[in-house]
Amino acid sequence: MGVRAIMKKYGLEYEDRDIINHADQYAEMVEKSGQPLSPCVEIDGHMLADVSGDEVEDHTGAVFPGLSMGMSSDFEVAIEEGATIVRVGSAIFGTRNYL
Repeated sequence: MGVRAIMKKYGLEYEDRDIINHADQYAEMVEKSGQPLSPCVEIDGHMLADVSGDEVEDHTGAVFPGLSMGMSSDFEVAIEEGATIVRVGSAIFGTRNYL
């Protein structure tokens, strides 16, 4: 899977930059990555140089180890939508008694 496909898989917005036709964007890539040859991917301030989709997925998995959504009342739908973390405390312990 390519880098763009991985970004889409995790719902991460991305911006393609034309480093060939825009010298300022090329200079920014070189400054941030420390290398002049390979395109880079920057995720949350971390510059990944000359990476494959698998390497981006490995990094993304470390940054976003799970997808948290859903609670006791709707966890089934959350799981269907891809959640890997759900909050089901009320289903286990009952509703809270606020004083």
